[in-house]
Amino acid sequence: FFDGFLANEQHALATLRAAAAAGAESIALCDTNGGTMPAEVERLVRVAVEAVGPAVSVQVHCHNDCALAVANSLAAVSAGASVVQGTINGIGERCGNADLVSIAACLALKSGGAYSLLT
Repeated sequence: FFDGFLANEQHALATLRAAAAAGAESIALCDTNGGTMPAEVERLVRVAVEAVGPAVSVQVHCHNDCALAVANSLAAVSAGASVVQGTINGIGERCGNADLVSIAACLALKSGGAYSLLT
């Protein structure tokens, strides 16, 4: 999604809006090459959340090619993503995926009480 948005913003937004209009309950925004910077992820997730409206859950799926998957996932949550896709310890193809253990710990311990872990 992120590279596609930068290449053709209007097409990316039209695709998101079409999915929402067709009844999609959730969309997944993928940083497939793992090279998007956290500030850009946060900005574009905000744009996506606004484009699809509150009825559509926005998910994020980040790869770790530039060692940014955890930071990008946290930035996405800050921007309104409600689901983070990842793996335990970030194990995945190439350089891996977002590490759900690190993300859960950061959200639970560093969010000032905004998030908690269910036990």
